[in-house]
Amino acid sequence: SLPDGHTYVLDTSVAGQVNLIVTQPSFGSIQTTGSGLVISGTGGTPSASYYVLGTTNLLLPTGGWTRLLTNQFDANGNFIVTNAFNAGTAQQFYRLQVP
Repeated sequence: SLPDGHTYVLDTSVAGQVNLIVTQPSFGSIQTTGSGLVISGTGGTPSASYYVLGTTNLLLPTGGWTRLLTNQFDANGNFIVTNAFNAGTAQQFYRLQVP
């Protein structure tokens, strides 16, 4: 069985081979706009849920990170979220989590 949050493709384009290509969701683009930080990416399971976690302390264990957003990947496994930010606040780190 495939681990949660991963997608796969069976590639048979090479004669005599069947290659299993497994991907996991990842950030693709991070941009600032007037409304906040826009984070997008690919590689999710279509329509599956995901969380965006954040912290100001990169050394904090994942269980101590704050869940900032909960959403679903689109029909192609892509995502895009906007997280509001305040100028002058501490540095923020982000992590994508699949339940």
